[in-house]
Amino acid sequence: MVSMRRVLASGFVRAARRTGNAHARGCVFPSVRHVAHYGQSSKAVSSVSEDWDARTLSTSRLVMPEDANPRGNLHGGNTLKMIAQSGFVVACRHANSNTSPSDLDDTSIPVVPIMAHLDEVHFEQPVHVGELVQLYATLGFTSRHTIEVDVVVEAENLVTGTRRRTNTARVTYVGATPTLGLTSLNKVRAAEVPQLVPRNEKEQALFEAGQARYEARKAELRSRRESSSSAFRILEDEAQVSLVEVMMPGDCVSGKYVQAGVLMKLMDNAAGCAAIKHCGAIAVTAKIDALNFDHSVLVGDLVYIHASPVFASNKTVEIGVSVEIERTGLTSKGQRLQISYGAFSMVAIDPKTRRSMPVPPVVPKTPGQQQAWERAKARYEARKKVSVPRN
Repeated sequence: MVSMRRVLASGFVRAARRTGNAHARGCVFPSVRHVAHYGQSSKAVSSVSEDWDARTLSTSRLVMPEDANPRGNLHGGNTLKMIAQSGFVVACRHANSNTSPSDLDDTSIPVVPIMAHLDEVHFEQPVHVGELVQLYATLGFTSRHTIEVDVVVEAENLVTGTRRRTNTARVTYVGATPTLGLTSLNKVRAAEVPQLVPRNEKEQALFEAGQARYEARKAELRSRRESSSSAFRILEDEAQVSLVEVMMPGDCVSGKYVQAGVLMKLMDNAAGCAAIKHCGAIAVTAKIDALNFDHSVLVGDLVYIHASPVFASNKTVEIGVSVEIERTGLTSKGQRLQISYGAFSMVAIDPKTRRSMPVPPVVPKTPGQQQAWERAKARYEARKKVSVPRN
């Protein structure tokens, strides 16, 4: 049934492009860009894929009403989820590229890429229901255990054929080999990944830039570990919004590991709720600061997400979002481990003009909140001096 819906969706997209039929935008089918015809032989399929490059991925999806935010545009959390999935495909291909079918048996353990870092993401333009989201993922750099993937997101109006860039993202994955049995909060063995060999000057430049970022992240991580101060978090009793979810098999992309896109969507949901409560109006995501995921999340884990306003300028409010996990059977009741903290910049929308509107100030009430306010203000002032990069 799912395959048939995908075939129908693919045909719908082609028909909409050819006819420019405005009524087509009202149809609701999920879409994939490439669908093999039924009855097509494996030989025929392979002949179509002669120019296939395992280092890249081009995929697409038709935006449907269930993908939308209250304004009727693609929800930021769904965008983040698609970015994470696209990057995972490229990273997983590369991490296991040295494995041949003859090497696989019942005892072999594949390398699973787990998201460790996401560079800041700007939401440059909205994506509307009925448009086609196209994602282009490219392998850019590898270290001994990490894989960096660049993802570009574009939106296509199927009636006019016009395209526009909406997001750019850079995702870093850590190659991991799952161990048998779970006896700790984070039982994952780091795996070496094949080293990327640039094929031309452009790839060499991307590789060198990725290597510089990798060294900078290592230095930052080393500084965080050596620092006596603990990572900032939104305390549960101070949070404006708290969500609790149990991770299910449907949240996983490989084995028992929960895909980071699911966590980022939950974080974006919590940030949006906190922004709406603070502003008294619908709010949308404008930017996300860089995210680190310090521990893996498994199916069955309880995930706690706490969100609260940290700082506000005239028309944006920064929402701090903390993510904690509790692993049933491996932690004492109530014991939690923080795995991530994110800063989401939200813009409130005036319901009458449908434009951005002024937001109330954030007034710190505790020393910790004051410290977070000052850090957020420093980031805001730094952003004002630098234009948004458009790769």
